[in-house]
Amino acid sequence: MLKPEAVKGMKADFAKNLEGMLDLVARGRGIEILLRIADQTREGLTSVSESYESMMKSDLKIPNLHPPKTLPRLFSDRAVRSRLEAARDVGDKLAHGLYRQAHKLIDKYQKNYGLKTKLTANAVSGWRIDAGGHLVDTDGRRIESIVDMLTTSDENLIYEEFEVFVGNNYDRAAREIFDDAWKRITADQGSLALGVARLEMFRDFRRGKRQYAKG
Repeated sequence: MLKPEAVKGMKADFAKNLEGMLDLVARGRGIEILLRIADQTREGLTSVSESYESMMKSDLKIPNLHPPKTLPRLFSDRAVRSRLEAARDVGDKLAHGLYRQAHKLIDKYQKNYGLKTKLTANAVSGWRIDAGGHLVDTDGRRIESIVDMLTTSDENLIYEEFEVFVGNNYDRAAREIFDDAWKRITADQGSLALGVARLEMFRDFRRGKRQYAKG
């Protein structure tokens, strides 16, 4: 029977880890959304910026393209595209709880581009089970306690692999990768917020209901 304080601790640990998982999903998926918005904005402004006539004839439907198609349109530098693709790939794995695969992609990213975050490869302690000598092992010896030391493995549960991921700073590395990607996208596209607002105003002018002055 688990003690109330142990149950409380388990719930708190789970809530903390789940919050960390979801934060990484949001940061990683944010790259994909940002690329889609940047591409639609670039495409839309291209068609409406030439003249009043071109604005009124422009197609209101702008494709929402998959990022692999948008990157060549947004970035002419192949090295920048490759780096952003690598960041997006890490985000994709984290969105599906594939922490072992994300672990490997982060190792590859560090090798290719470098990271400030120091990655480690330490075993992480799982739950400590205090048996108090009440359990007997297969060789007849009484077990006082059991501690599982976790390392990255295909045998791990999603939750276990995430504990290893966090315990070796891979969550911090992922955030560093995502922050770099966001900066590169927004820096290259200028003020994306103003671009989006400008395009929306053009579209409002095109679609908006007219109210004409009298006389």
